[in-house]
Amino acid sequence: MMSAAKTDYVITRGDDWRQEIVLLDGNDAMIDLTGFAVAFAIDWPGGYLELTEGEGITVHAPLGTIVPALTPAQTRVLPLGRLTRYQLRLAAPLDPPDSLQPGLHTYLRGFLVVKPSLFEADQ
Repeated sequence: MMSAAKTDYVITRGDDWRQEIVLLDGNDAMIDLTGFAVAFAIDWPGGYLELTEGEGITVHAPLGTIVPALTPAQTRVLPLGRLTRYQLRLAAPLDPPDSLQPGLHTYLRGFLVVKPSLFEADQ
């Protein structure tokens, strides 16, 4: 069983944002995500957004790679500073790799630190 790692990411308000996340087990081996369901939840005071596969998340299952992405319209609504939390959760299949148990697992969590844009249209 793995414990959730903590990582913060910096976003510029009004920009596209995407982050490639490679899932590794305790032995630094890639986790094949075939059969997994993946969700990336974003929470801030007054708002919530959940990305799923095909709706903001791209999953490259054999490579153990998850790519959450936000559009400029989505990053414009996030509050400035360190107020936006995220959590990457996996729903493992009934017969997961040796490094995981079946069920829900939070793999990664932290803050999306939003910096202001210098462009007036992004404010």
